[in-house]
Amino acid sequence: MINIDNKILAKMIATRLQPLLSRMVLPDQSGFVPGRSTSHNLCTFFAVLGSLEPDDDVATVFLDAAKAFDSLAWEYMFALLNRVGLSVRFVNWIRLLYTLPTARLRLNGGISAPFLVSRGTRQGCPLSLLLFAAAMEPLAAGLRQRYSNSGLQFRQRPVLISLYADDIALYVRNPRQNLDILLDEIVRFGNFSGVTINWSKSMILPLTPRVRRFDSRYPLIWADGPVRYLGIHLHCDVETLRLANYETAMTWLEGKVETWMALPLSLTGRIAITKMVVLPKFLYLFINLPLPLTKAYFRCLRSALVRLTWAG
Repeated sequence: MINIDNKILAKMIATRLQPLLSRMVLPDQSGFVPGRSTSHNLCTFFAVLGSLEPDDDVATVFLDAAKAFDSLAWEYMFALLNRVGLSVRFVNWIRLLYTLPTARLRLNGGISAPFLVSRGTRQGCPLSLLLFAAAMEPLAAGLRQRYSNSGLQFRQRPVLISLYADDIALYVRNPRQNLDILLDEIVRFGNFSGVTINWSKSMILPLTPRVRRFDSRYPLIWADGPVRYLGIHLHCDVETLRLANYETAMTWLEGKVETWMALPLSLTGRIAITKMVVLPKFLYLFINLPLPLTKAYFRCLRSALVRLTWAG
C-alpha cells in the first residue's frame, strides 16, 4: 500500500510521462504504452512463424525475468531518465518518490517494523509500470543496434526482440551460433540494471525442423510441447495450437460449468460469471489466435453458456 499523498503525486507525474512513452519506447515493447497491447507481441510471433521456410534455422527464446519489478536498480533508472532528455526538475520529482521510502510486511495478522527499500518500482504506484517499460528499452535498443543480423527480417523490418514489460521473446536465426552471444548481452544488461533472468523458467521453442538441440552456456529448457506466453500456448504446428488453446479452453469451461451449477447462484450471478470470467477468456483467444474453428465447436460453446446461464 502507498499513502495517498504519494499516490496523488505519482499519478500526476504518470499523466505527464505517459504521452511521451510511445516516443521513448519503440514498438518492440508493448507493455503499458498507450495504443499497444499483448496482441502486438502475439502478432509478431505468428507473422514470423508464417514467413519461415522449412530450411530456415530459427528458434524463439522466452525469457522470464526474476522478480523484475522488485529488482530494478534506482541508479540505473535515474541515469536513464536523465539520458532520454527529461528535465532535471521532472526527474527530481520522480526522485522525490524514491527518497528513503519505507515499507512494512503484514505477517500472521501483525505488521512488521518499518524497513528501508533500496531498489525496485513500488507496487500499486501509478508510475511504476511506465518507469519499468522505459527501463527495458536500452536492452532492446542495444540488441537491435548490435545484433540485428542474429534476428530475422520481416517486410524489411528487423525482428529480434519482443517485450511486454518483463516478458521477453527473442527470435534467433542460427541459434547454435548466435544465442549465447545475445544472452551474454542480456546478462550484462542485468548487471547494471538489476533485472536478471530466471533460467529455470526460460524456454527455447524451435520454429522449424532444422533446429536441433545443442548445449548452451545458459540452462535454458528446450520445449517439448507448447509454451505459454502472454496467456496463449504457442507452438509451430497449427493443430497443436488449436488443441492446446481452444480445446483446452472448452475442457476448462465444461468443468467449470459443472462446478458453478452446483453452487446456489442467482440468475444475476450466473450472468456475471459469464460476462466477467467466461467471455473474456474466449474473446482473448478469438482476438489473438485467429484459427478456423468448426461449427461444432461454437455449438458446444453455446450449449455450455446456455447451461450455465439457465442452470441446465
